[in-house]
Amino acid sequence: MIGLLLLVSLACSNPDDTYTTAPGNYADEPTQELLAEWMAWRDISRGELLRRLTSTESSVGHGFSYGHTSGLDLISVDSYCPAGFYLEGEKVVLIYVASDEDLAKLKPEELAALFPPEARLASREHSSYRHFVNASSGIAWSATSDEVGMVELFHPTTVEQYKARFYEEPAPFIK
Repeated sequence: MIGLLLLVSLACSNPDDTYTTAPGNYADEPTQELLAEWMAWRDISRGELLRRLTSTESSVGHGFSYGHTSGLDLISVDSYCPAGFYLEGEKVVLIYVASDEDLAKLKPEELAALFPPEARLASREHSSYRHFVNASSGIAWSATSDEVGMVELFHPTTVEQYKARFYEEPAPFIK
């Protein structure tokens, strides 16, 4: 149900509480509005991201790769934020939210209803997961029929461009 209210802390609870629905603050909002708030973090500058995460340039990691894209900077504040922010220069190019107990509150059927998959791919998360992509909305997630394992937020694109930049076929699973 799209209007289902969730208490989710998907990414970052901001210590100064300036941004009340920043990814990760416990928010009691419908999934669609909460995802819109999280997606807005794709459009903030590097400086603003550091400010919101109360982080400094010295804590930024350099030379990371994600999928087929290399030379990225990574901002993560693991102490209160399960999201990793990948940047090219000043621009956030991908927000990766790993599995965590609050991510499990998102329902795969809700995500699919809000963002009908434009592609269904194999997932690197686990052999029982599928990877769903709605590139035109800038969201991908890996899930089973009842559990979301990870979410990626990126700028809207095509499925082909998403696959060329961020998707990697999983290695064969050991049987």
